[in-house]
Amino acid sequence: LGRARIMGQSIDITERKNAELSLAKNESILKATMDAMNDGMLIVSSDGTVTHSNRRFNQIFNFPVEFIGVTDETVLLEYAKEQLTDPDRFYQRVKDIYNTLSPTEDELYFKDGRILERHSYPIIEDNVSKGRVWIFRDITESKKAEEALEKEKVFSNAVIDSIPGLLYLYDEDRHLIRWNKQHETLTG
Repeated sequence: LGRARIMGQSIDITERKNAELSLAKNESILKATMDAMNDGMLIVSSDGTVTHSNRRFNQIFNFPVEFIGVTDETVLLEYAKEQLTDPDRFYQRVKDIYNTLSPTEDELYFKDGRILERHSYPIIEDNVSKGRVWIFRDITESKKAEEALEKEKVFSNAVIDSIPGLLYLYDEDRHLIRWNKQHETLTG
């Protein structure tokens, strides 16, 4: 009888395994960082595949649980647009943004009264768009505060201008900073 032969080959895969571990660690750090943000974040590749999103993004758009992990951007856009006061403009604006290599910024108005600030940044490799990073910040409270401040300013100006005598205010450097209509009429 013949002798049995065993033939084998070994390949050192240490470098590949180390690279895989490093990649997994970086992915874990990215996910933790994104989930720690107060802003909603969405990363979409140029073919419309959602590669990353955070919890806050899902909260902002009130996505149902079954939407978590959805990788088709179109599904998310369709659901999100129905919450907005101008869904057609929203959808068209997204298309327009994908056709530019520039960062963008605008505001989204929701039917429930919320206002989001939307920022978009292109992911560019070799002068070619590979996707976009979208960041969404709820600015509803700051907008309400701005409106309240503006109303208070209008009211204060009306009160000051209704004073029949002269009224003028100086700052600590003795610069004239405010006056009423009566002062303006008399002094020109």
